[in-house]
Amino acid sequence: MRTVLLMIIAISLSVGIAESAELSDKDATEILAPSDAVFKAMLSKDYVTVWGLLSETSRQTIVKDVCTALKRNTRICFESEITADLRSGGPIAKAHWGSYLGKFDPKTVLEQSQWEIGTVGKDNSEIKITYKGSGNAATLSMYKEDGIWKVGLAESFWSLK
Repeated sequence: MRTVLLMIIAISLSVGIAESAELSDKDATEILAPSDAVFKAMLSKDYVTVWGLLSETSRQTIVKDVCTALKRNTRICFESEITADLRSGGPIAKAHWGSYLGKFDPKTVLEQSQWEIGTVGKDNSEIKITYKGSGNAATLSMYKEDGIWKVGLAESFWSLK
């Protein structure tokens, strides 16, 4: 159902945006699909998929945040080991995402929010997500890395921490 809705949104948005940004249906889908997928993966607690959909900057930010938290307790952190655990969905990934999802419910983004494509550039774009009844949209930054759109989770929301 969400996929059909995304396709309808992508087509309708691309019609309105295509004149100014030359955004095709394919481009709109390529931008929207990873963002939809990351929230679905969060909802299903598929942390390996979440990690794979994040931008490199988001991944680096999360690794540094985890290391900062670990250093408070153990004073030891090896970023390569943290990265490997987050990539494989290990115990640190489960703890990190469990904590994150204790404060954020991806279901509200998936089921109770309106999505619009905002600014679109060659290597970055924005998705405006407005929760029902809210007058303000949250901006989800997307980054094209190696030809694939990635979700800038940290770039979008870490300043709110």
